[in-house]
Amino acid sequence: MIPKDSPFVLLDDARASGASPARLYANPVRTISAHSSEQVGILLEELRAAKEQKLHAAGYLAYDAGSALLPQLAVAPDAPLAWFGLFERFEAIST
Repeated sequence: MIPKDSPFVLLDDARASGASPARLYANPVRTISAHSSEQVGILLEELRAAKEQKLHAAGYLAYDAGSALLPQLAVAPDAPLAWFGLFERFEAIST
């Protein structure tokens, strides 16, 4: 179910009641990341293009990615600002 040789994203709603099914995104078509403020804008454009290609994007934007919008924010050195996998589908996992 969960791949051992490829990135994956598992989104789980841990509420005791009324939770949505978990979603497992596996075997990305490709991955994109940003390691500098300048790259965050490029990453956002790539996410828009992926949406037009009907791909699902699952990943994260770090708090420090805000430095792309507010340059006065300090960024921790060597900290990835964003990472997303682009997936053709996901598997819903009922709890």
